[in-house]
Amino acid sequence: MESAVVLAAGASTRMGTQKLLLPLGNDPLVRRVVKAVCGAGFDEVLVVVGSEHEQVVRALDG
Repeated sequence: MESAVVLAAGASTRMGTQKLLLPLGNDPLVRRVVKAVCGAGFDEVLVVVGSEHEQVVRALDG
């Protein structure tokens, strides 16, 4: 079984806003990354969240 880990725990303090939640095309950046990883053939995709984890999880739910 092959697993992938997406690190989505940064606080983005220097930028002043959560980079993971910025739109890229029609999706937040974090969702776009997870979609790409899921499409790469891994058996399992783990997303590590930290700062503003509730917003990141909501962005992934879409």
